Amino acid sequence: MAQKKTKGIVLSRNISGEADYVCSILTEDCGKEKFIFKGLKKSLKRPKSASEPGTFLDLVYYSRDSLSINTVSEFSIFFDNSQFRKNEKTISSLYYIVDLIDSTTATSDANTSLYNLVAYGLYTLSKTENHLHFLIFFMVRYLMIQGILPELRACSWCGASTGEEFFLNRANLKLSCTKCLCDDNSISGKAVIFLQQALDKKFVNIKISQFQNGEIIPLFDSLHNYIESYFGTKLKSYKIIRQYLATDIY
Repeated sequence: MAQKKTKGIVLSRNISGEADYVCSILTEDCGKEKFIFKGLKKSLKRPKSASEPGTFLDLVYYSRDSLSINTVSEFSIFFDNSQFRKNEKTISSLYYIVDLIDSTTATSDANTSLYNLVAYGLYTLSKTENHLHFLIFFMVRYLMIQGILPELRACSWCGASTGEEFFLNRANLKLSCTKCLCDDNSISGKAVIFLQQALDKKFVNIKISQFQNGEIIPLFDSLHNYIESYFGTKLKSYKIIRQYLATDIY
């Protein structure tokens, strides 16, 4: 059984037996993996927060090819879950992000870009008050990394890219100009502008005040539905975060 080291971000936690936690962790080196923290549930010396979603860890663990779960022997926390507990929107946004990654990411598929997106994204989430804007930004960048985001800088049908008002189809995220628009199931206006800015700008460089929550929340719903449809999954965290986001609209 080989001993290894890595950094990781906890995505989910389940109780195993009387005293153990089994966690899904996005690692820097190996992608998403399962880890067991033996005895942590009843430990008086080791912090249980190490197993909570959103916690960043340095891990030393034992791995065997014939086993699907790695055994943690040592760990240290360098960013813990308490950073997200300042209000309901922040913690609910955290749970949505880790649910998204855990539900749609394959096991043992190393992806440095994905790890960096989640790491920098959660740091940003812990500081921002603009939860809806950040979640949309994160979802756009996630779809870009996965390579499943349609072309969003020009009309999907005629290729027009300048001098046009664009419309985003809610179902397939394809962009249409006024001439090519053939349905009324589309989003337009500020939501499309915000989407295009999310493609090219860092989150801190987007002028959030120009985009009201009521203007862009249809974009959040459309991205969410697209993700669920593409990956064939249901994100359990959606209902809660959607309720909290709605309170900022009315």
